[in-house]
Amino acid sequence: MHYSTFLEKHKTSLSHAQWLRLRYIERQLLWERKVTSRMIAEEFGVSPQQARTDVRAYLELAPGNVFEQGGGRKGYFPSATFSPVLLGDNDLVWRATAEFQPPQAAHAQEIPIIHRAVPSRTLAVFLSAIEQQGQVQATYASMENPAGTLRTLTPTVIITVNGRQHVRAYDWGSSAFKDFVLARFLDVPELIAPAATPPHDDTAWGVAIPVRFIVNPALSKAQQRVIERDYLLDPCEFSIRAPMIFYLCPENNLPKTDDEYAQATDPGGHGPFVYPVLAVHAQTGEPIHKYRHAGQR
Repeated sequence: MHYSTFLEKHKTSLSHAQWLRLRYIERQLLWERKVTSRMIAEEFGVSPQQARTDVRAYLELAPGNVFEQGGGRKGYFPSATFSPVLLGDNDLVWRATAEFQPPQAAHAQEIPIIHRAVPSRTLAVFLSAIEQQGQVQATYASMENPAGTLRTLTPTVIITVNGRQHVRAYDWGSSAFKDFVLARFLDVPELIAPAATPPHDDTAWGVAIPVRFIVNPALSKAQQRVIERDYLLDPCEFSIRAPMIFYLCPENNLPKTDDEYAQATDPGGHGPFVYPVLAVHAQTGEPIHKYRHAGQR
């Protein structure tokens, strides 16, 4: 939501600086599930008194979104019915609270990118369900069934892939853990808590695979140096959950099948130019796509 849109919608004279701080409060409540006046003061360099004023201002804007707690968990926490009022749909709220525009100058041009929808209210329900170990009922549209199917889900984690968000959840209809695109839920999901827990664990999610990015060795040494300058392969080694390999490969232009890997590593073909970077198991050296089904029941 843009600042001007907010002013028009709420008929307020809130300053841009305070609007950013209130968006930060809502971002913390949505993702971190907690905010304190000290967090606000340290993030923006304002006084503790101003931070407390910001919290009161947010409570006036969204009185049903927050509850205060003292003792060992002192702070402000999202209510079970928390729904964003400042972070509009399609805000990249997990990265920043401010909006940055590309430079509007003749010497700087930017190619438009088609962004994925980010339904913040749907996201808020799923995050509350994860926190409360509850279930969610919602109608989910897929390419196979665009009219939608009513599903009962137990969500476990939100996965962000290049601006597209999925929820990993136990699907009670198919008795399996699956990933669902958040933007494809046709209505705001209904939160059910308390609720029954899934009958078995997500064994695939429990498998961590060590991954190493490498410059394609099928390229010449001189070509490899070009790619090393072209890509930021740092960290070159990391760990990833086995189900996320499904996203890792296509989103990073990595071979995702045996045939594509054979093409990529053929020095006599065009494959090394198509796949200049490869991902391999950090210990075995095997192509990482072979591990995408690791741990599945």
